[in-house]
Order: sequence, then structure tokens, then C-alpha cells
Amino acid sequence: MPNDNALKGIACPNCGQADEFQITATATFDITDEGTGDYSGVEWDENSPIACQKCGHMGVVKAFTT
Repeated sequence: MPNDNALKGIACPNCGQADEFQITATATFDITDEGTGDYSGVEWDENSPIACQKCGHMGVVKAFTT
């Protein structure tokens, strides 16, 4: 089934898998001396590193966009 949310238009160019990826993103957290709290945003774009969780193929999101 095609993705229609966060992974819309994303598929592995090597094996075609479209269900699960590891994407390196930037996250913004509330941090105090006691540690991290809630996050207020996670951002990734077409130049973010991505890896297919099925076959291990790696690249950038732009290369995984159908």
C-alpha cells in the first residue's frame, strides 16, 4: 500500500520497500540540567541521510523519492 503520510513518495530504489527507513534528522528538545524533556520538532529534508531497513541501501532522501 502506498504511503500517504510522513513517507509519502518514499521507497527504496534498490529493493522497492516503502514501509520503514532510518532517516537522520534534526530534533529540537527542551533541555535542563536534569536532561532532555519533550521535543518540539523533528525536521528532515531531501538531503537528509536515509537507509532502507530491509536491504540496507543508503543514500539521501531525494534519491529515495519516487
